[in-house]
Amino acid sequence: EVVYEDDTIDYVGREYGGGVDRTIDASDHLVAPGSVNLHCVANTDLQVLQIDVDLPGFPKSDDFWTSSEEVLDQQRTRHSARHALATALRCGSTTVGAITTMATKRWGPPDYEPPAVAAAFEELGLRGYVAHEFHSGSHRDNSSAVTEDENRGKAELDRAIEFAEMVQQSGSDRVRPY
Repeated sequence: EVVYEDDTIDYVGREYGGGVDRTIDASDHLVAPGSVNLHCVANTDLQVLQIDVDLPGFPKSDDFWTSSEEVLDQQRTRHSARHALATALRCGSTTVGAITTMATKRWGPPDYEPPAVAAAFEELGLRGYVAHEFHSGSHRDNSSAVTEDENRGKAELDRAIEFAEMVQQSGSDRVRPY
């Protein structure tokens, strides 16, 4: 038996001795707590579909590194985050550690991406951990060459810290930075 009130589970076990307002017979169902998904790629759904089209980021060519165009615009990013996190929820996850793919990034995400992922958690009622992912180097396509820029990496680290502080200060009971 599982007894809950509002959003708090009060009892799990056999033969609950207290009173309840409503009984749901779930004897032919699996009842389980929500799962924790610590590695949910929160934006690959639409990006993977763009591999075969002529957009920057696939592969990381010289043109990719010199372009300022993002692979996903703000609207596609928002839809992508909602789709990926809704899929996690549909599969039983109630807490998610969201990461976003770096395959489409030069050094870090566009300013609108991490907040879009955080907003998707709130909209869907998921608990989540979000971050501003970044790197200071990446392999180029069809070669062993690596594009590195330590200063850009450090600048992205500063943006990551600012984002974490913003999430922490938001007071959300669902979304936390990592």
